[in-house]
Amino acid sequence: VIKGKMWYRYMWTDERLTWDSDQAQGFTTLKVNPTQIWTPDVYPYNRFDSH
Repeated sequence: VIKGKMWYRYMWTDERLTWDSDQAQGFTTLKVNPTQIWTPDVYPYNRFDSH
């Protein structure tokens, strides 16, 4: 029996979600619903099967 757990953390910068606060009427924060932001579909390439 083989058991395992893995965690992956992916980070990237989306230039479309950046702005210059001087040109944005002084706004310094932005709240966005996370479901409205694209995230990549990530699937494991290899997998383990138990027999």
